[in-house]
Amino acid sequence: MKRKLSVIAVAMAFAFAGAQALAGSNTATVMQSGDDNAATVDQTTSSGVSATVGQSGDNNTASVDQFYSYGTSATVSQLGHSNTADVDQVSSSGAKATVEQSGGHNDATVFQNWNLESVASVKQDGMMLVATVTQAPSWYPQYATIDQTGMHNTASTYQYDSWYANATINQGGHHNDAAITQSLANYSSALIQQYGKHGNATIEQTAAGNWAEIWQGAGGDWNVATITQSAVNNSALVEQSGVGTGLSPNVATISQGTPSNYAAIYQSGGAGNNAMIMQ
Repeated sequence: MKRKLSVIAVAMAFAFAGAQALAGSNTATVMQSGDDNAATVDQTTSSGVSATVGQSGDNNTASVDQFYSYGTSATVSQLGHSNTADVDQVSSSGAKATVEQSGGHNDATVFQNWNLESVASVKQDGMMLVATVTQAPSWYPQYATIDQTGMHNTASTYQYDSWYANATINQGGHHNDAAITQSLANYSSALIQQYGKHGNATIEQTAAGNWAEIWQGAGGDWNVATITQSAVNNSALVEQSGVGTGLSPNVATISQGTPSNYAAIYQSGGAGNNAMIMQ
């Protein structure tokens, strides 16, 4: 007989008016092992908030929501199989989110909004990997890192209205797809690294003083890299290596619409490589 383990952990601070005694003491921990796992942590209107979700095998699902909090932190760790994790932290100070997944139908989403400082890290290991990190208005630096290894990779980060934001995507093979968008984020940096074939990387930055780099290599072909920067004092670099033939070309495009920018494209391999810089 198959054992069913479904734990729902709900930790709420209710409202400041009715639950001030709980302020500063919030914490939630969920540990699960096998079969039909599910975990939910919800902590609202509180300070000193922290949440940790475990999970080991089978149909994992985890969701952490923390709202109107101070000193927010969330950690979700999953091992196998049908992994899904969702972390949502809003209106917090020093919000931190860490999602780690291993093998299965991985999917991870981190959304942090209206935080003084946001740090998000997503690590995935293998199979249908998808990861999305969105960090919108923040008054201090935002840091987003997505690390994926092999199979149907997709990764995306979006950071909005933050100075000195940093976003990094690392992908192994196979059907790689990566996108970083930093809007109204001055003096920010973005890096995409892809290994293998079918890489498709896009970085868009709309503010000034930014740096963007796309690296596609390790024998890659059919790689496409696009960097778009629309303000001044920006730097863009694309590096592609691989065979590159007429049927499997590497394509690199850098578009900068204003003066005082720097752009460079380096390609190695066969005759099928295409490069374009527009300034």
